[in-house]
This record gives sequence, C-alpha cells and structure tokens, in this order.
Amino acid sequence: WLKGFEQIKQMYHQDMTACQFYDSKAEEMTHRLLGDVAVVSFIHKFKYLIHDTQARYRIHIRTTATLRKDGDRWKIVSEHSSPIKGIERSKRIFKKSPHSSVPSDIPTG
Repeated sequence: WLKGFEQIKQMYHQDMTACQFYDSKAEEMTHRLLGDVAVVSFIHKFKYLIHDTQARYRIHIRTTATLRKDGDRWKIVSEHSSPIKGIERSKRIFKKSPHSSVPSDIPTG
C-alpha cells in the first residue's frame, strides 16, 4: 500500500513516464453533493501505450471518487476503480496504421 502524498505522487509520476494515456472518456456520470463533500461515479474508458514494449490496451472500468471542497476548489480525497460485471476490464489493442510505425489511434504532436 502507498502511504502519504509523496509515495502516491511518485507512483503517478512513474506511471505517467512509462505510459501514454489517451482517449479518456467518462460516461454515465452521477454525483451526490453532501455539503462540502461530493461523491462522483462514472464509467471510465481509456487507452494507454506502454513506451518500452509499444503494447497498447483499452480499459473499461467503473470509477467512484470522493471530493472535498477546499475554499473554492474541489480536491479528490479518495478514488476507487473496479471491473464491471460482464465487461472485460482490460483488452490488448493490436491495430496499426498500414502507413506508419505509430499505432493509428495514438495522438501525435
């Protein structure tokens, strides 16, 4: 388990360096506002590329986040993602453009 802000920050930095996340979509979003706390749930779909191996994956999960209002800003205090029953959580993507060594669905520039 990660403990404290610095460990979490380091883990996210490593993930962001090793992978390129793209095509992120939030669907079926719901929220509950409880004073200065909000709970947000949604279906999260995104793709990522692992730089070292060039392997690409599509992810389809349910995410719930708890936020707390801090002044005029909302900050995430907890986030949890889990698989959705009957839907494959992670699937490898193999499609490439015939005219490029870069997979066709990865943004460039």
